[in-house]
Amino acid sequence: MIAVVCVWSQFPLGIGEAACLAIAHSRELDIATDDNDAITAIQSLDMVGEVQRIRKLLISAATGGLITENKANEVHKMMRDLGFWDSVAPFVDVP
Repeated sequence: MIAVVCVWSQFPLGIGEAACLAIAHSRELDIATDDNDAITAIQSLDMVGEVQRIRKLLISAATGGLITENKANEVHKMMRDLGFWDSVAPFVDVP
């Protein structure tokens, strides 16, 4: 809990984002986020894990055969419809 409070008090993050960062930091895990404040916090904390952005994860899932390129674009569109800010689809040449 102390790590969450430290992260939360230093950066303009919600308590959930701060908790995710604190857990990833203490366990040396990658974290998936497109939140610029969270990325700034990660860079300031010299975290061992990498930042995985959502579009990159969708591309990796498709190129790894877990989902199709069309499905990656569909998921991205659903996320945009729910307020996700990234307007560039993972696969721009796929209808």
